[in-house]
Amino acid sequence: MIHTGIQGWIARERLPDGRWAAPLEHSWEGVGEIEIDPADDRNIWAKRGPGILLSSREGAACDVFSRAELGSFDLYLEFLIAVESGSGVYLLGQYEIRIADTHELGGDELTDEACGGIEGHPPLANAALPPHEWQTLELTFRAPRFDDGGNKIADARIEQVKLNDTLIHELVELPGPTAGALVEGDVPRGPIRLRGDIGPVAFRDMRVRTIFE
Repeated sequence: MIHTGIQGWIARERLPDGRWAAPLEHSWEGVGEIEIDPADDRNIWAKRGPGILLSSREGAACDVFSRAELGSFDLYLEFLIAVESGSGVYLLGQYEIRIADTHELGGDELTDEACGGIEGHPPLANAALPPHEWQTLELTFRAPRFDDGGNKIADARIEQVKLNDTLIHELVELPGPTAGALVEGDVPRGPIRLRGDIGPVAFRDMRVRTIFE
């Protein structure tokens, strides 16, 4: 289990020079319950308590990084977005799976920017639900492998991704990081990184099972 209280995460923002630093303030918080503002469907209200990690529309946008550093793993999480909102889940901080409000797209309209998309790889089907509903994301990820000299001998690979129990990716090779990666080049281990710069988003019930190579 990856802790979904804010104490299990580190908030960082990318500076103009490309470096990452702790922001002076940010919108992420750990909460117990959420609901949509009836007067504004882009706003998520929160009640105190544990279990949900929320980035609201108020406050400076930044990303959060798990304190745990991972290699290969299975991941399960649940997320909720507001209308026209989104996020992204970066594996090892490097390889992004997009979260977006694209539930109304037809199959022939899907691009890699649709919900569940990976750079260069649109989802196989549109399994996204409307905003304000909790959705599930499940995947199996294999980290890139390196020899004793630090030379990469195998690319990163996402073996499969399921969005709301529908298979949307299978055997996606990742020869390098996707856009917006934490650092240049591949790395053997890294954090889970959640984007907070595309609007209100909430995460809960995040579970990780390490795969030992």
